[in-house]
This record gives sequence, C-alpha cells and structure tokens, in this order.
Amino acid sequence: MGSGKSNIGRQLCDFLDLPHYDIDEEIVAEAGYSISTFFEIEGEDAFRQKEASVLLSTLKHPSPAIISVGGGAPCYFDNIKHMIRHGYTFYLKSSAQSLCHRIFGNPKRPIVKKYNSFEKLLSFVELHLKRITMPNHMFDIIKIARCSSPYRNYSRRRMF
Repeated sequence: MGSGKSNIGRQLCDFLDLPHYDIDEEIVAEAGYSISTFFEIEGEDAFRQKEASVLLSTLKHPSPAIISVGGGAPCYFDNIKHMIRHGYTFYLKSSAQSLCHRIFGNPKRPIVKKYNSFEKLLSFVELHLKRITMPNHMFDIIKIARCSSPYRNYSRRRMF
C-alpha cells in the first residue's frame, strides 16, 4: 500500500531481464474492473481470497519471475509460506507517515479513500502496520524506503 512495489518490481524485471507479475494487475485483468470497484462490489474479504488465489497460481509458473504483492497479501491465509517456498521475498518497509504522504487522497486506493483527513489516515495506517507486521526474519531482503518517492532510493546500479 504505497511502498512502491509496482515500480520497484518493474525496475527489478528490467535489471534482471525477468517477467513481472503484479498481483493487483492480475486481479484487475481477471475481474474486469479496478481494485477500488472490486472492493465496492465484493468487499475486502472477497478481495483477499481472490488475491490469495491469484498469488498461488502465479507462483506456480514454471519460469523465474518477479511478483509484486500488496502489503496485506503476506498477512492473509498461508500466502507468506507459499511466497517463501517458491522464491525470495523482498520487503519494501516504510513508515506510516511516509506511506500516508504517498497515498493520501488517492481515489485509486480503496482502503484509504474513505479517510478525509491526513491524521485519520495516519491513525488507520499505524494501526494496520501494527496488526500485520511480519517478523523480519521471514524476508530475504528488507529495504527501508525513507523518502516520499520510493524510486529515489533505487538505481539500476544499487538494486542489490
């Protein structure tokens, strides 16, 4: 949710010459409507189930690839176990403040568009991050994104 996973995923694919799968984009292609619309029509529970299903089928591709997942994906069902079993995990870790600066007021963010003030969004994100925090040892690589634009932390030369 706002950490830069789609942009960084594409950069990694260019750097490593691998295909890129963004789970949110895969869900949109299957559902035929945006993530925001999916949330409005089917709700978050249905989204999380669809996310897990699409992730599992994507992980079963026979060739190596970069797969970008939203911040909540590793926290639901057995998604993190499947991700660890099928490859390396890369966590783009951001502070609640940094995430809120990136996503506040963005109508394409279904979970956060209901918050009309930065402070309310910040409270929600802080609570959400505490609730879903995964132990650091579950990830192969952790990158701290400290600035407002996630790509400023990366370059092709510094990717690893």
